[in-house]
Amino acid sequence: LHRHLPALKSSDSKALDVWLSQVRFIWISHAHLDHYSELPLVVEAIARASDRNDSCTCMQRSDHSRNPYCMPGCSCMFPPIVIAPPKVLRYLDTFLARNKGKRSHKPSNTHISRKRSHCQSSESIGNDDCRPKRLYYGVSNQDFNNSPFASSLRRMLFDAELPSSLTSRYRPLASLQSIPVTHCPQAFALLLGVMIPDNRLFHLCYSGDTRPSQALVQSCKHAVQSRG
Repeated sequence: LHRHLPALKSSDSKALDVWLSQVRFIWISHAHLDHYSELPLVVEAIARASDRNDSCTCMQRSDHSRNPYCMPGCSCMFPPIVIAPPKVLRYLDTFLARNKGKRSHKPSNTHISRKRSHCQSSESIGNDDCRPKRLYYGVSNQDFNNSPFASSLRRMLFDAELPSSLTSRYRPLASLQSIPVTHCPQAFALLLGVMIPDNRLFHLCYSGDTRPSQALVQSCKHAVQSRG
């Protein structure tokens, strides 16, 4: 991130935290260890870098209370969505002692009060009780593509907005498709549709460091031709 993203002000001593705080999703192509071994550390770093919300707190609408996800224009930042093969998601849960990204035990009221005082001390670094209740949303590549159970996660990602000027905002992510490729079990390439502020659509095709794939080539050609 330091090498490839634009430099921030030299006076900003936490430049990396600024970039980490903007991460909305992480996509993993396949379950070879060199692609995901340090994923838990990245997820933890994102959690430390910014305050994330498990549910929307900026919309006070009667119908919104039934929907835990932010509506367009809301400024809430959710934990990142991790889109990865099932083996990677199991590894992430095991490493971070989570159940689909969420802490599995429910603390008592006494435990909560003790936690508050402890988490304000210097000894809290690395303590699981001082982490957010949810560190990430985990979903497999295939489920994110088309499962009805992942519709809320797709909405979270595609409804996320960025400022295009002082007075307007836009949604940068138009589409995200994991394309099955030949490499190892549950291996995928990526076709990402990105909107740029002047309302033009840009497609990014990424092999995910997998073998050459005609399926990816055809999917990318189709996306470009459909765009016209």
